[in-house]
Amino acid sequence: MELRENVEGTKTTEACSVVTEIADLSLSVECKEQIDTVGTSTPLHEAAKSGIAQKVLELLEQGLDPCIKDERGQTPYMLASEKEVRNTFRRFMASNLEKWDWHAAKVPSALTKEMEDSQAAKQAEKDAKRKARAKELKKLRKTKGKKAQAEAAQSQNGSFMSGNSGSGTAPTTKVHSQSGSSIRMSKEEELKRIQDAERERRAAAAERRIAALKAQETGSLTTPSNTQLNNTSGSDMLCSCCNVSLAGKVPFHRYNYKYCSTSCMHVHREILEDM
Repeated sequence: MELRENVEGTKTTEACSVVTEIADLSLSVECKEQIDTVGTSTPLHEAAKSGIAQKVLELLEQGLDPCIKDERGQTPYMLASEKEVRNTFRRFMASNLEKWDWHAAKVPSALTKEMEDSQAAKQAEKDAKRKARAKELKKLRKTKGKKAQAEAAQSQNGSFMSGNSGSGTAPTTKVHSQSGSSIRMSKEEELKRIQDAERERRAAAAERRIAALKAQETGSLTTPSNTQLNNTSGSDMLCSCCNVSLAGKVPFHRYNYKYCSTSCMHVHREILEDM
């Protein structure tokens, strides 16, 4: 009985020793792996950090492990700041899924040719939309600019016309200087302005002639009747507006006035209405 118990105790002790040895062996293997993968900077780390995509691809093809971490616990992918370098890791992952533990290498996903084509198409569509919008905005700004210029020109024209209407009889030189200014006026407005100025000039000349005739008539009240007849007959041969001789012409009549042309008749009518 005692012999049996001793044998069983010996077996139990040996089993415990084996378990302990296995545990120690596993721990030492794990520690060795950690020592091998942490705290070691490789050329792949340097290439990824430098942003040299072609060098990264060459090192991966040579078999450098992307899972190794440097002194700060970072994998080569984690050091890559350039998008093209990161895409190099992802492309290599797509063609070598089983070669490395890409999860441990911190590479998020594979990048296939189809995925890149799809991304390029989406980017091209975004660029086209952005260009179209920029073109539309440019066209809109151009339209607004033209509208603002037209409104400004219209406002200046309005101010110019109101200034002319309040200035009375403007000299011809002023009319010419204003016509040569930078204000954009249509041909109809320019023609109307010239006609108004000419009409005012003629009206002023006609007023002076009428005043001279009245003064002459007033001074001749004491002259003999023959002189009056001569003056009357002479005045009948002159245009009542511009004082041009009507000899040899068929005059235009309005009331007791005679005119050399319809223009003089209209001008004289306006003068009489304003008096």
